[in-house]
Amino acid sequence: VYDISSGALVPSSYQPLPRSPYPPVPDWVPYIRQNYILPSQTEGVYLYQRCPGAVPEGEGENASCATDYDFVVYDYNLQVILHILEDPNTILMTGEDSLGRPQGYSNAAWSASGRYLVYQYIRPLNSWDLRVYDMVADRNLDVQFWNAEIDPRRAIQWSPQGNRLAFLIVGRAGEPVAGDDPRILRHLVFYDADQERFQVADQPFGMAAGLNIRKTGTWSPDGSAFAFIITDQRLIVADATTGETTQLDTHVERIFAWVPTNEDVD
Repeated sequence: VYDISSGALVPSSYQPLPRSPYPPVPDWVPYIRQNYILPSQTEGVYLYQRCPGAVPEGEGENASCATDYDFVVYDYNLQVILHILEDPNTILMTGEDSLGRPQGYSNAAWSASGRYLVYQYIRPLNSWDLRVYDMVADRNLDVQFWNAEIDPRRAIQWSPQGNRLAFLIVGRAGEPVAGDDPRILRHLVFYDADQERFQVADQPFGMAAGLNIRKTGTWSPDGSAFAFIITDQRLIVADATTGETTQLDTHVERIFAWVPTNEDVD
């Protein structure tokens, strides 16, 4: 195989390192599996996995950081780390993989303004919880109000204004009811980051394994409501302030967009 970039013959098994579309950040190893950079809406601010010394071990998809790594928010313009994703509960309770290294983040997402960063982390017994970090106040917001597990396979979505989150928890918010099936039962929850307040939808719904609220749900333009599709293809709209849900239609496969008036979903 002839490598044009280096002008040399290389073994057929050779794979050139991927070129990052982002500027160089300290101790980032682009060819470690799942070592993604997540750019903020604030120009030059990135979330990434930092590997001290940028020294990997292993090859290809099996490559990993040879030293303890962490996750940092870095400002490329100022050339400074703004925040390290460390939380006492994460580090002390689980916070490590089978090799004794800190766990990573999942379903991380920046708010539209770049002020808030939400991500999931693993807690005991492999259940998932939520963290919301406020870049302006430099603190984690209070998102611990019940012993519920966040569904890690389904997306967490910020409202267009970047102050409200929509996400799903496993099972029912509150005491279980006879006949509940936690394998498919999911409860939609809203979180207002500005007010640090939750609002739970007035009822849970069955969500098939393939349904992801990123693909089948969308916020209204003003961030007041969230429309999503449940297992039996019913279209549901939930009020983000009251939690009231309304069925709009049946046999719906996909939501495309809200019209600008916020009153209808196409």
